[in-house]
Order: sequence, then C-alpha cells, then structure tokens
Amino acid sequence: MRTGFFSCVFWVMASLASAQTYDVVILNGRVMDPETNFDAVTNVGISGGWIAEITDQSIEGDETIDATGHIVSPGFIDTQHHGHGNLFGVRLSLRDGVTTPMDLEYGNINSAEW
Repeated sequence: MRTGFFSCVFWVMASLASAQTYDVVILNGRVMDPETNFDAVTNVGISGGWIAEITDQSIEGDETIDATGHIVSPGFIDTQHHGHGNLFGVRLSLRDGVTTPMDLEYGNINSAEW
C-alpha cells in the first residue's frame, strides 16, 4: 500500500514538472539550425529569453506564435551590413533574420575614440 502511494506521488510530481509553461512558445515551425544540421517541424519553448526546449510534444506558454509554414532559426550574423544609418536597411535585415549586423569590410576609422 505504501509503495503504491509513493509511486502515485512520484508520478504526480513528475507530471507537474513536465507540464512547464513557457514565456513564449513557437508552434509547428520548421526549426533549422545550420550548426547542428537540425531540420524538423517542432515546437520551441522560450523562458527568460532563452530557448528552454525544442520538442515535437505539445507545449504551452504565456504567448503563442503559430509558425506553421515558416522557418524558425537562430538569428543570422551579417558581416558586411551597410544599413546601420537608416531605418529602412535595418527593417530589411530584420526581415531576412539578421540579428547581428556588422560592417567588417572597412573597419573602424576612429579606433582610439571607439
């Protein structure tokens, strides 16, 4: 009897631990990570600004984004970006998935001041 009770308590606690709610969930997107060659339609759970889980299981969050038909990937680094000074260029980069724009073609002219 005691063993059954503890097994039941353990099962309930494990279920509660796995039923985590995330800050943001991205559902049904084609998740791609070029570094690891991961490419599958899955769900992504984000907590505290960090990717907490990538799973094919159902997950819930405070905010839900339906990414059906879209690609979900880490942000891209553009090492030759020339749109820093104008909002239009920044918007185009964001639409292309660029999260880190840099202009490494010429370098920094005022290194000491920088």
